[in-house]
Amino acid sequence: MDRRLFTTIVLCMAILVGWQVIGPKLFPDAFPKPRPVEPTAEGSKEPQVSKDGAGTKATADAGKRRTGETSDTTGPATEATAASAAAEGASGAPRPPARPEREIVLENEVVRVTLSSRGAAVKSWVLKDPRFWVETASGRRQLDLVNVEGAQPYPLSTTFAELEWPADTDYEVVAQDAHSVRFATEQGGVRVEKTLRLDPTHYHVALEIAVAGRTLTPAVHLPRAVREERRAKKKKGFFGRMGRVPDLTRPICAAGDDVEFFGFDEEEPSFSLEGARFTGIDERYFLVALFQGAPVFEEGGSELPAEATAQARCLLRYETRERMESRLVLGPLAPGEHRRLTAFMGPKFSYLLGEYGRGLEDSIDYGWFGVISVVLLFILNLFQGLVGNWGAAILLLTVTVKGLLFPLTTWSMRSMENMRRIQPKMTALKEKYGSDPQRFQQEMWKVYKEEGVSPFGGCLPMLLQFPIWVALYRLILSTAELYHAPFIAGWIDDLAAPEPGAVKILPILMGITMFVMQWMQPTPTTGDDTQMRLQKVMKYFMPPFFAFIMYGLPSGLTLYIFCNNLLSIGQQLWIRRRLSARSEAAAAATS
Repeated sequence: MDRRLFTTIVLCMAILVGWQVIGPKLFPDAFPKPRPVEPTAEGSKEPQVSKDGAGTKATADAGKRRTGETSDTTGPATEATAASAAAEGASGAPRPPARPEREIVLENEVVRVTLSSRGAAVKSWVLKDPRFWVETASGRRQLDLVNVEGAQPYPLSTTFAELEWPADTDYEVVAQDAHSVRFATEQGGVRVEKTLRLDPTHYHVALEIAVAGRTLTPAVHLPRAVREERRAKKKKGFFGRMGRVPDLTRPICAAGDDVEFFGFDEEEPSFSLEGARFTGIDERYFLVALFQGAPVFEEGGSELPAEATAQARCLLRYETRERMESRLVLGPLAPGEHRRLTAFMGPKFSYLLGEYGRGLEDSIDYGWFGVISVVLLFILNLFQGLVGNWGAAILLLTVTVKGLLFPLTTWSMRSMENMRRIQPKMTALKEKYGSDPQRFQQEMWKVYKEEGVSPFGGCLPMLLQFPIWVALYRLILSTAELYHAPFIAGWIDDLAAPEPGAVKILPILMGITMFVMQWMQPTPTTGDDTQMRLQKVMKYFMPPFFAFIMYGLPSGLTLYIFCNNLLSIGQQLWIRRRLSARSEAAAAATS
């Protein structure tokens, strides 16, 4: 067998199908693992107590009044309640009295926020952009980035290491205007004030905590429960999960140059990191993040003492796979002092996250080819600004990349055409030296050199495009730019999701173009039966297999590959005509 040609074919096949082996690492979202049976609230483990005990027991007690649980409820929340009640006298500051819950609605250009006096926290955070919707059992609604259940408190609830006040302690409203509310609660000589101020134009709220009466160590909570529509949203039918792209919801913490995405682990349900820059909940296209100080675009936003970050610590923890929390534990706050924090709750637009100056853009996980992803996103944003359609922007991106790679792919395709042209010579060599494989190899490479062809040239287009495919895939699944972005209304309404319907037109068209590309490549007339069979597998099996794989991947990626295939077919035909014209001209000159 021609070992070199066999190696070339195997290499090309490895590029196409190798992702089946390394795919779970490169594309973890395309290889979802089956979920284990979730424990009930009664059967879940008791939350672990952090080192400094910053409100862990109190957090377990939070939410009982909100959910209407009775005193005989079993489980960790009841145990924590009993423990905190026993310690109430020792704390020197009994719990503030219960008050009726008050809700205050604040609104700006991009969000509608509902604040609750229960915990002086955020009860609802609805995004106004028409693209940010979700399908629920009751129909389509605008996305609310607050989702808690059971005993979970509301986001921005606060506990203190020195007190046994629960996270859902009742506050009273002492002042409010169109964009801010000041809450306060007092008991046993200790007073806590929390002021929440909604930015007029951005996706964030300023949180200011002030204490009086004693030094307190605050911990601000960002709990989250995975939304019900995303838990068991399995598409029925032959293709099962191939009909959707799974969603991820996970705690995140950034400290120094490190960014930790904390996945569920039954053995180690909590994780802590010192010197936190920000902490929060990452939900693929959206981010809930909390950091100290103000955004850099606000006055004084860049002035954050180094010791403030050094004292901050993030605590990430899971109650169950579907219930999680990210917590920012701050340094001690003396009486009369106050601490400013910023809570961002919005889409993961790369340009938007970068404006805040706390490294929020690090929450975008581009993967191995991050540099390429950033370049592609820049080009896509440029084209989208020109044409106003993300699908058209992908088409223009494809043309741009094809143009940049045109010299290399032209050399590769010319080499393939020359391989097709010299096949008669290869057949003659096989007939002449078939009984002497070593001599045949020598003569074959001699012809390759004389004709200026390379058997490895056919792999070059795939080698060049593969990193771009991976980078584009991670870009689509990590940034909000293409979330619910339509291409052609009624056909592809979300470029970040697979094409809807059981019969997906775009993957089928992509498979057809890939088959045409395989058919246009030269078929060796030399070699043994094994080599010929392998070539047939590449030509007839890979296109439908690749089309099937694309059934479950974002339609934006499929659109790019389909358009690239069309351009490659046109380029191959153009090269073939040019070479044919040159051959005819050379033959006419010699006659």
